[in-house]
Amino acid sequence: MGRISTYLHVEEGPHWRHVELRRGLDVEALRADERHFTTLGSGSLVRQLTELGAVDEYSFVVNPVLLGKGENAFAGIDTAQLDLVEAQSFKNGLVWLNYHRR
Repeated sequence: MGRISTYLHVEEGPHWRHVELRRGLDVEALRADERHFTTLGSGSLVRQLTELGAVDEYSFVVNPVLLGKGENAFAGIDTAQLDLVEAQSFKNGLVWLNYHRR
């Protein structure tokens, strides 16, 4: 049998356009940055950013499928007051909801 490598080669940063790798988080520096940041599909990261007070806006796509169980996207987060600022429904049954923090 061939030998299996036990080493993992990691290059610095992603090489995609408009993507930035950040190690550690300085909330004040993030707020001072004039660019808008979007995080897709990472409940863990969103929870961490919410706990740090770094999230001003939440967008959700609701897919009408009943799973019966799953992970709570906001487990461990204190209550946050949100205002619905935009909603859009689509012919396929999906609903997009956009909320801002009060």
